[in-house]
Amino acid sequence: MPALERHVVRPKAHKLAVGVLGSVAFVALGGWLLTLGSVVGFVIGLLSIAFFGGAGLYTAVVSVRQGLAKMTLTPGGIELASGGTVPWQDVEAVAVVKAPTTVVAIRLRTYDRYLASLPAGGTRADGLARVLAPVAQLLVRGSTRGARLRDRHDELRWTRENYGFDLGFSPAWLDRPAAEFVQLLEHYRRGAAADGVGR
Repeated sequence: MPALERHVVRPKAHKLAVGVLGSVAFVALGGWLLTLGSVVGFVIGLLSIAFFGGAGLYTAVVSVRQGLAKMTLTPGGIELASGGTVPWQDVEAVAVVKAPTTVVAIRLRTYDRYLASLPAGGTRADGLARVLAPVAQLLVRGSTRGARLRDRHDELRWTRENYGFDLGFSPAWLDRPAAEFVQLLEHYRRGAAADGVGR
């Protein structure tokens, strides 16, 4: 098996363009709903503008600060641009799942090394996660009961309980189709095992 090299995962430009156009369309739709004069239309329009406009703005700011690459595959594991490293020996399974949208999902054997690798104060994505967590909980039936996401460990546990995996990556941020990206992850995982990384 060829030696594993660092591979920076950068999304295709057309994928990001589709995402941007989608956000703009929903913001425009929200603006149109505000003009209808109905209370329901006003509320839905306001939520649409706040969610899609806010998410789009956040994505743009993060992309300018961090660059478009969200992760780097290395012989030792997955380095996340938001912070932290997932060692290959801790990856139990990878798959393409719908939760509810399509994501490349990773299930971990243990959280310990990943959590220990996080920067002090949490990852760069934690701020958005704290904002969106209540919305995500409302979208999953019954998940609001007793659910308190205090830290990254709680978020991982909640994702596992509700979706069956721990980390998920949108295909929009990958450099190839989701199924092919899973094959790439498996290639790195097998290569790391063959090289005895982490033993």
